[in-house]
Amino acid sequence: MADSGRVYVVNPAHPKADDGADGTEAAPFRTISAAAPVAGPGDIVRVFPGVYRERVSPARGGEEGRPVVYEAAEFGKAIIKGSDVYAGDWRPLEGAPGVFAATLDRSMFTDLLPTGEPGYNPFAVEAARLAGRKTLGQVFVDGTLLTEVDSEENLRRTPATWMTNESGTEIRVHFPRFSAGPEAHTVEITCRMRCFAPHERGLGHVTVRGFVMEHAGNQFPSGFYNDPKGPYGPGHSQAGALGCRSGHHWTIEHNVIRWAGAVGIDCGSEGRLDLEGDRPRVPREQVGWHTIRYNVISDNGAAGIVGAGAQESFIGYNVFERNNYRAWGAPEMGGIKLHFCVNTLIEGNFFRDNDCFGIWLDNTYRGARVTRNVLIGNQREGIFIELGHGPCMVDNNVVAYTRAGSGIYCHDAAGVHIHHNLCFANSHFGIHARTVTERQFRGGDRSKGGTRNVHVRNNVLIDNYRGHICLPPESDVSGSNVCDYNLLINGVHPHWEGLGTHKFVVNNNDNMTDRAEIVEALRKALDAAEVPAERRPNLDLWPKMPYLDLEQWRLLTGFDTHSVAPVVAKEERIDGAVAQGSVCFGASGAFVEFKSDDLVTRMKCPRVDLHDDAVGQLAGGVDVDLAGDRIEGEGILPGPFQHLRPGYNHFVLHPVVEVDRD
Repeated sequence: MADSGRVYVVNPAHPKADDGADGTEAAPFRTISAAAPVAGPGDIVRVFPGVYRERVSPARGGEEGRPVVYEAAEFGKAIIKGSDVYAGDWRPLEGAPGVFAATLDRSMFTDLLPTGEPGYNPFAVEAARLAGRKTLGQVFVDGTLLTEVDSEENLRRTPATWMTNESGTEIRVHFPRFSAGPEAHTVEITCRMRCFAPHERGLGHVTVRGFVMEHAGNQFPSGFYNDPKGPYGPGHSQAGALGCRSGHHWTIEHNVIRWAGAVGIDCGSEGRLDLEGDRPRVPREQVGWHTIRYNVISDNGAAGIVGAGAQESFIGYNVFERNNYRAWGAPEMGGIKLHFCVNTLIEGNFFRDNDCFGIWLDNTYRGARVTRNVLIGNQREGIFIELGHGPCMVDNNVVAYTRAGSGIYCHDAAGVHIHHNLCFANSHFGIHARTVTERQFRGGDRSKGGTRNVHVRNNVLIDNYRGHICLPPESDVSGSNVCDYNLLINGVHPHWEGLGTHKFVVNNNDNMTDRAEIVEALRKALDAAEVPAERRPNLDLWPKMPYLDLEQWRLLTGFDTHSVAPVVAKEERIDGAVAQGSVCFGASGAFVEFKSDDLVTRMKCPRVDLHDDAVGQLAGGVDVDLAGDRIEGEGILPGPFQHLRPGYNHFVLHPVVEVDRD
């Protein structure tokens, strides 16, 4: 809370509202932008309900203990839009019922170009790395986003679509089916790149609370790390609808951030190119210490939160839904996509139905922790850890129904500790790690990089389609990995009947390891254990379908010697219930239930303690489960639920119970 400052009031509904007023309750400002140049340390800008079609750009930051606070007087009723209502003339398109054309005048676009001059027109800017010709513009009819197409054939054929010409000076809109013409609707078009972001870089101690921000026309941050003078061109900055602009100590809470053309929130150093007139770069070590909590971040074109260098930050108890609606397949899309997130804590967030990775930590994650998050029905990997030496901890998360990906996935990642997670019915593996490039091998020393010191312990893995776990062998690009005390369950759904159970894969590091060496190692392990022929795979055919059962997995790798893999059969009954219905997961209702505690309580695990190799917040190891219960003493259960009652158990997954770590 701000201390000893002034309260500036913004209330356009007040009869004396004027941007030339003094910003008091009796004589408030009409726009938030009128308060932005004058608010300083300890001040509060209190914004009353209304629609604010402006780019809010704070001129000053605060101080420790005296932030500059921008807050909605009533949460969710102060709406900052990157769009304006189109009030020009519509012309019907001949021979195309329901299709109308409109001219976009330059005067509609007042946001700044990279030169610092006004005139940024998102309809004239091509979206980076999308198939076809698509732009950064958006068209909303009565609050509903229409779909951009790049051919007049698609436009004429499909209602609720639109397109623009190459110069971005005209739009053509096919209004929704069964609707009247444009005169009966409110049409909004995106006119600004951002909703809330300073022009200056590096402001600190700013609080943004209780707003709705929507309709920003920002670019996909492809190649944001490129040198503008390098061979690949300048790339595109990480520029969110709400942007911290390489700032520090921002608090972003209780907001709704939605319908950005690409990115909802940026909280890092943005990249090498500045979109605000080439203002001085802020050293990455000065960026971060943010708190981003209790927000709903949904329906953004590519990503919810991005940040390169958001160190020492906390991202907690947010909701991420339906992000990447434009279906970008290039890197940088995700519910959360962070680089260089040293000592950053990601806790208690809820991710559902995002067409992208849920959480993606890329290129340095030392001291980062991903804990107590719930990820349901997301596209690609649920949690993705890439390129670093760690340590990093991924614990007590629930990852279910991931489409076209594994629950928890690592590549070129060392020092990752994966503990007490529940991975349920993901389309690939429950947990998957491998080496795919040589990016980590510093100075030619291959012992420093790859997939090393990855610890997979105390997890519950249920009905993941390709198998429970996929890890690489001991080799010059992988090794010193640990995998044990996991509860491995196949067959809780009837469609598993008659299918093979308990599949594991030793991968070949994306062909960096000779698969023939793995085959020979398996042959020797089977011979040494005198495994009879009927329990051996056909080693001539095995490389094409390299699955192992639990016995073979243990013999080849030495992993999971204390793990438990109950065979759930149709004939087995627990407390009167057929075992194949013994675990139910509600994706829409966000719950999991165990018809009996027997499946989970049949094994006990040692406590995970990271004192020896931990830094920062990881010291002490895994401390609480998903429900907020302490993990301590003896008889620790696998997975994210420590206190099961005898018999039936039902766990609500959202909202995640908040934990006070102070």
